Amino acid sequence: MIIKNLIYCALITLIAFCTPALADYNIVGDANNDGIITTADSLLALQMSVGSIVSDPEIADVNADGKVNSPDALMMLMMAQKAQVRVDAPEVVSGTFNAMIDIYNVADLDSGQFDLTFDASAVNVTGVDSGTIDGTEVPMDMWRFIDSNTIRVIFNLPDTTGVSGSGSLATISFEIVGVVYDKSVLAISDVLLVDIESNEISSLWFDDEITVGILATVNAPEVVTGTFDATIDIADVTNLDSGQFDLSFDASVVNVTGVDSGSIYGTDVPTDMWRFIDHDTIRVIFNLPGTTGVSGFGSLATISFEVLGVTDDTSVLAISDGLLVDTESNEISSIWFDDEITVEVPVDVPVTVNAPPVVTDRFEVTIDVENVTDLDAGQFAFSFDPSVVTVEGVEAGSVGGVDIPTSWYFRDIDTIGILFNIPGLKGASGSGCIARITFELTGMQGDSCVLDVFEGLLVNNSAEYLPSIWNDCEVTIGEYTPVNRVRNINTGEDFPFIRTAIDDPDTLDGHVIEVEDGVYHEYVNVTKSLTIRSLNGSANCVIQDVGYDHVVEITADHVNISGFTVTRRAGSSASYSAGIYLNASHCNVSGNTCLNKGVGIHLNGSGNNSISSNDCSHNFNGIHLNGSCDNSISSNDCSHNSNGIYLDGSCDNSISSNNFSNNGDGIYLDGSCDNSILSNDFSNNCNSIHLYSSGTNTSKLILASEPDPLTQVVPGRLNNTLIVSGSIKSHSSIGTSVPSMLPELTPVTFTTLALNDRSNWPDSRLVISAMSIVASNVPDTGSGALTVTGTSTGTSTGIPTVISSSNQSEDISFDSVSTSNP
Repeated sequence: MIIKNLIYCALITLIAFCTPALADYNIVGDANNDGIITTADSLLALQMSVGSIVSDPEIADVNADGKVNSPDALMMLMMAQKAQVRVDAPEVVSGTFNAMIDIYNVADLDSGQFDLTFDASAVNVTGVDSGTIDGTEVPMDMWRFIDSNTIRVIFNLPDTTGVSGSGSLATISFEIVGVVYDKSVLAISDVLLVDIESNEISSLWFDDEITVGILATVNAPEVVTGTFDATIDIADVTNLDSGQFDLSFDASVVNVTGVDSGSIYGTDVPTDMWRFIDHDTIRVIFNLPGTTGVSGFGSLATISFEVLGVTDDTSVLAISDGLLVDTESNEISSIWFDDEITVEVPVDVPVTVNAPPVVTDRFEVTIDVENVTDLDAGQFAFSFDPSVVTVEGVEAGSVGGVDIPTSWYFRDIDTIGILFNIPGLKGASGSGCIARITFELTGMQGDSCVLDVFEGLLVNNSAEYLPSIWNDCEVTIGEYTPVNRVRNINTGEDFPFIRTAIDDPDTLDGHVIEVEDGVYHEYVNVTKSLTIRSLNGSANCVIQDVGYDHVVEITADHVNISGFTVTRRAGSSASYSAGIYLNASHCNVSGNTCLNKGVGIHLNGSGNNSISSNDCSHNFNGIHLNGSCDNSISSNDCSHNSNGIYLDGSCDNSISSNNFSNNGDGIYLDGSCDNSILSNDFSNNCNSIHLYSSGTNTSKLILASEPDPLTQVVPGRLNNTLIVSGSIKSHSSIGTSVPSMLPELTPVTFTTLALNDRSNWPDSRLVISAMSIVASNVPDTGSGALTVTGTSTGTSTGIPTVISSSNQSEDISFDSVSTSNP
């Protein structure tokens, strides 16, 4: 039985292929209305046949039995394998227009012909141009009228390879000879397609129909809510000067709130006046100033509406009594088309913080969403009490089986921001959660905290705002036994957090706080003169920040802190915050690892502190002294920073035995004087020492194996002394570079040593001391700018001649007195 049905369908299909399609301009078989019959149309017909989508016999009943069934789907599938020729013309035409003779899915086309018939009282052919298929021209061999209303077109490709694919066989040019509302079928017939083997190519062909007139159309969104605009669009008008129209609507569904001018090809179409002529109808009159008029495409006006109805209410926006007038005061023939809108009152999407009401350990919170449609992106802020709980991490959510990727950051110590964006344009629909937030307890039993979600925004895949309502929740810490890993050695008391040990009233100045291994998510504010140390060193004891702040802040004098890794956590910002921040004196900070912050260790208004044996790497500034004097900075590793150590208005500090590598500037002095910089190692920095308005500093450089620019003087102020072991070579106008480490008595060589403009700092000078000096190409920067002391050794005889572009040898002076190399 199945075989008999297949044979029957095949026979029907063959009969259909023997004659051209009827002049029905909704092509039967083109179920998706894209102008061609493809396998996609067959699949739609199959869905119609089983009732999964609404059946439409007008476009899918190929065998004309009054219904859409599986034989129709099979016939469409077979039709899709054929070449298809279609007349493609504008629906409404005026003046002149073109019609394309489109072809789809042809193979090895070599030549062919077709006839095109039209209503000669409405339109007339004025020319025929060649077509093109997949970039290959299809030359028009000849065309002629074979009757007053019919032309014949013959085409032939010049070689024997033929062409395959889709495109057009020809372009037919027409002129209008009729009046508005005249119609003409453009009927294609006697189509013959021949392949490169001189065989006829089986094909389907379809007509088209045009209507004469200027097309004016109401253009409004299909679904509306709140407020919306409708434009009165016009196509291909010529010399438009003025006009009017009425627009009616269902006043129980929508109402007009305003009318604005239109625009045609960039020229305003001013609204002369508009008014209600009934409660459900407005009249709009427009008039262009001057006598030149306007031609082209655009809009006559923009009508603003407000929605009064409820979901599923509809209203036709019906345009009537349309009149267009040209610059000669003649009426322009036109056709006016209505539009229809449907109201959809949005329902707020509920978004809810879902957390356990009582928590006793680390817990997860989901941000749940219900019945959302086409969710594409969004954001929200989330706040909490950091003395009760703190965020440990945020992970992706899932809605309707679609992952919701997230990014997050700390906005403040008690607030995070979360952003999410679904890749692609599909969006997500249904229910689920948009994020998963993991919390850690920081409070004690009985403490409670509101988890507050705010500034929520949901956007769909059309970049439209989705109304939503956001709901908070509250958690309370239940009965639990916190892990006590912090001990006051003097009192014997144990604590779960470093801050609770510090804040305990039994903890007094001079006490020792010892911290066991682990990761501590907390803000540590040291307000007492304590010794705080880890049990097993910085590799095993980590303090991570809990937001946009310093991690450890010391405001009491005589504090010792050692053996911690101090860093920021995922999602927190490094800007303006420090790992360890001192606003105190007589403190000892040693053996800590401070990384991934704005500043590793920050001294602000602090003096007489010892900062030693710390690893301050991967920050913006490894160590920053701001208005801080008389401090000892020694044996620290300051690497992979923008500035290894930054001194800002800081004087009389000792900076010694530190390692500087892979920084922008090893040491940057800004307005800082009388500092001693001795026995430091520099390698792979852009500049070893950078002096800006800084004077009377003494520097001794131990040069490492890789070349480093040595100093940048911008300008150095007063008498800076630079004592060098090694060889120095300047390579640019902003500094010097250091070749490999050389013995102490090796000559120090300067070539093209540069100092910046001294015109505003006439007393600016740099003193360089070494065992011997060879200098050349020293620029003219003013007498006394550079003083180099030392003697010549090795192959040098005496003090060499200074060579510069201006030959100003007095710019550099040599003192023959030998000096010991420190």
